[in-house]
Formats: sequence, structure tokens, C-alpha cells
Amino acid sequence: MWVSANPTSLLTTTDRSVLPIGSFLLTNQSIGPYYFVDGRAEELVVVPALLDAREETRVRIDNEHTGTALEQSIPPGGRARVPLRDLLPLKHAVISLLRERAGAWSVWQRRASLEHVGEFAHAVISPAEWGVHADAIAVLREAASRAVVARRFVAADNSVEYVYPVAHQHALTLEFHRAGADRVTLGERIGPTLRWTPTDMEGASPSRVHATPHGMSFTSRRDVTLAPRILRGFGERALRTEGYLGAWNGGEPIPEAMDFVMGRQEMLFHPEVPEPTARYTGRVIYMGRPHGSWGHFLTQGLARSWYAMEHPDVPIVWDNPRPLPAYQQQVLDMIGVRNKQIFLTEASHFEEVVFPYPGVCIGDYVLPEFARAVGNFAPATLEPGKKLFLSRSGTSNFPGGIESELDRLLERFGFAVFRPEQHDLEKQLVEISSAEVVLAVEGSSLHTPLLLKDPINTQFWALSRHRRGAGLFEHIRTAKSLDYQTLNFLRSRTRRARDPIDLDLGALEDAMRCTGGLEHSMDYLTPFLERPDSTQLSYGTHLQHTQVVPSAREAVAQRAQIAIYEGDIRGAEKLLSLMH
Repeated sequence: MWVSANPTSLLTTTDRSVLPIGSFLLTNQSIGPYYFVDGRAEELVVVPALLDAREETRVRIDNEHTGTALEQSIPPGGRARVPLRDLLPLKHAVISLLRERAGAWSVWQRRASLEHVGEFAHAVISPAEWGVHADAIAVLREAASRAVVARRFVAADNSVEYVYPVAHQHALTLEFHRAGADRVTLGERIGPTLRWTPTDMEGASPSRVHATPHGMSFTSRRDVTLAPRILRGFGERALRTEGYLGAWNGGEPIPEAMDFVMGRQEMLFHPEVPEPTARYTGRVIYMGRPHGSWGHFLTQGLARSWYAMEHPDVPIVWDNPRPLPAYQQQVLDMIGVRNKQIFLTEASHFEEVVFPYPGVCIGDYVLPEFARAVGNFAPATLEPGKKLFLSRSGTSNFPGGIESELDRLLERFGFAVFRPEQHDLEKQLVEISSAEVVLAVEGSSLHTPLLLKDPINTQFWALSRHRRGAGLFEHIRTAKSLDYQTLNFLRSRTRRARDPIDLDLGALEDAMRCTGGLEHSMDYLTPFLERPDSTQLSYGTHLQHTQVVPSAREAVAQRAQIAIYEGDIRGAEKLLSLMH
């Protein structure tokens, strides 16, 4: 509720200009007898007129934890606005009203705790930490509803402060958008949607990070416990993760064991530290999860391989229970990973573990140093006029349908149809690098050039499929200085990796006809060109915001989920009963 200029009358309508946005509208519990929280301005508003005060008053707020006090005069019919950040934590703040009597100021309204207003958190957001160096609008959203909690304009390379309700801090995301001329209108998003991690849930950043001469980084930890990952999805939408990993030092989670994908951490940590059943002496290298698919293995699976290539005598540890399939071992042989391999099948203690920082995080960054490390297959001699279409029609995920139609259409315009999965790795690299033009639907086949040594003279064209992973291809293009363009002929975007692609084949055929199969009159393609965002994050920034502690409710849900996975249904039911 809000008061009109007449201090004795109350309006019965909500004034949204002074209430929080989105789902954080005030409830009656958030309002005191003469004060309330203005969520949009992040202030406590004090209105003595609500108590029929007609003379000058003073508001005093004491913090019983810090021993500090704030005092502000309020003219007749006026109000005081006190920044919430100056009062935190509110559970220790006590408010009172004073008025003058006989020439002295004394308490009029007795001291009252502000704890019932609700607790708020304070955060400083620096877009530059997230690779954003332009003027931007920083937006906090509720992940489930996408409702805006707070938004601030931030000038290039500056910071912005937020105060927001603690009750909702476990379900927020952070975005950066280009700012309109008015500094209010949201432009296109810069970079991915980021998972917001409350300060009290963050892990401790490593105390010492070692830098290599070529610009890569790693940490080294002693007395480490590693446990196999439990792959079970948890959460929804932007907060969804793929399950639980286990890496601890002294009982504390090790953030640098985490992998990140498009602005969020891929896993959560096991809620409990298991007792190791196996022990290893000496030093090992943590490689993480190899991933099953071709494209994810070349990126996430190889992300830490650069350190193993430099230290072939040190064993590597895969968070995987079984030896790698032949095609993955073939890649390791090609790039020069000769290390002994340990496969994690049980919780194990290691005397010393090296955690190389990943050279790539999908949608977040690709480091040129990583691209040079894994790209050591010399390109074949370029064959003038050779055009190659990397088809998906031979895979079990995309049999027939539009994939076969694409094969037939592009063959008519001089493209040789090449199905990568039907050939060994060396054949794939030779065919790709010897072609003047390579065309493919965005996907794993366009990760393969990572294995080629620079420079690569092939011109790459991608058919847009969805934008969730487009940043990866842009980052590969930048890291390897590829001649790479993305064309959008979509009628609608796919949401999941294995969804069928909805291409406008008629528009694509017209483009092929007008350009002679991508050989001339290239201006025709201008309306179809996409320019994916090139913003890159850093692994170090991700580590500062890694969630290692779940909220109380999440912890119960996680333990219940793990109990179900392990077959302990009765234990899961007992845990779930605690949530009601």
C-alpha cells in the first residue's frame, strides 16, 4: 500500500513505481506500521504521516551487530529513504521514530526489529569480469518465470550494486544486454545467460594458480578425494545441471574440477563426501568427463589434455568407469596424449592432483593456446573447386528426412556429400582440409577443424540450427582464425540438439542457384548472414561464482535423488517427507 499527499488517507491500489518488479511484490509481512521496502529503488521508506505525525520527526536505525546507527530528519508530511545496503543484515537492524519535546529529541515510536521485513543480500556486479566491456544493462531474473527482479545500466568497465531478497536468491540468473540510447531499453543479449550464485553458496577460489609460459593455467592439490559422477539432471531451464561430481580437498569441494557450459556450471557437487575405498600415490592429472559424443569429446573431453601432452609421464584420471571407445583413443593418439589412464570407478584418495584449467568451455570461450595444442594434423593440399557437404544423413540421430533432401539439393550444386562417421579420423581431416569450401549444419562435424594445424585455407559455411551453442563455433573461428560464416535459412529454431532441423529448403535452393553453389554473387547471402556474439568469459571468473553449497531444500532433494539412483527408495521417501 502507498499513501497519498493527504497523510490521513490511504490508497487501496498498488503503486508499482515503488514496489519490486516481477514476482517480488511486497506482502503485508513486508510492511511495518510506518515503513515499507521499495524494492525497485532498494530502499527502506519511512512515512511518519502513516501515524498521523504532522510535525518534523527523525528516524533512527541502529545495527546491533555492528554498533552503528543512522539518523535522518523527516519534514512534516515527508518521508525518509534509506538505502537497504546501509542496513544489512536487517535481522540486526532496529528502527525507532523520534520527535522533539521540550527542546529535546526523544523516542516516540519504540524500537522495533526490521527482521520481519525480510532479509536482503548485497552484491556488486562487474560486467567486465564476464567479458562484457561495453555499456550494458545488467538484469537479474527469476529463472522459472523469467520475471525481472532488478536491472541496472552499467557504463563500460564500471560496476553496479544490487540489493535483492534472500528468499529468492537461489533461483536467479544474470544477463547482460546492450543498452538503448535511453539507457533503459534492453537491446540484444551479450553472451549467455549466467547462473547466479549467492555469496554464501560459492566455493573458495584456489589460493595459488600456476601460469605456464604459453598462457594456460593449472592448480595442484594434495590429499584429494575424487568420486565418480552421478549423472542425473537436477533443476529446470537456466538452472538445470546434469548431475553431481565429487572432488574434495580437506572436505571442501574443489571448484576447478567443474566444467561450465553456456554460462552455467555443468554439474553440482555431491552433497556428502564419501569415504575413499582406493588410494593412489604420486601425482595425477584430472581430465574430467570424456563425454560420449564426437563434438563434446573434442571440446569438453579434450579441454584439459594440453597439460597431459606436456607431462606424458604423469597418469591421467578420467571421471568415467570404462576405457575410452576406439574413436576417442584414436584422437588421443593423434594429438599426442600417451599418459597412463586411470578410470574412476569408486571414491578414491590421491596424493596429488593437477587440475588443468580447461582450454574450452562450450559457449563461453575457446583459448587460442588450446587450439594450437590439439591442432597438430597438417592440412592437406587444397584442391581447387572442391566443395564438401558434411552430411548427417548417415547417423542414427538424423536418418533420412530433410537430411537426405539436403544431400540431394547440394549435390546438384557441385557439393560432394561426405558422411564423417563412415571414415577414420585421418580421412576426415584430409577431406575437410583439402576442400576449398566446406558446408555443414551446425554441429559436431564443425568441431573437427580443431584438430587441424594452422593455417587452414578452407572456407567454412554453417547452416544455422539453434543459437544455444552458436557461441562455440564463433569462438573456434576466432581461436583458429578460420574463414567461417553462418547462414540462417531456418523457419523455426530447434531447442534440443537432436531435434530435426526446420530449414526453408526453397530459400536455400534459391541461394545456391544465385551464388552458383557459393562460388559467386555472394552479396545475395547478406540478408541470411548471422553474426554470433563473440563475447568470451574466463574460467577464472566462473570459479569465483561456482556453487558448491546447495540451499537447504536443494540439499534434501539432491540426497533423495541420489538415494533413488542407488536403489534406496525407503531412504528417499524419508528425505522427501522432510520437504513437506
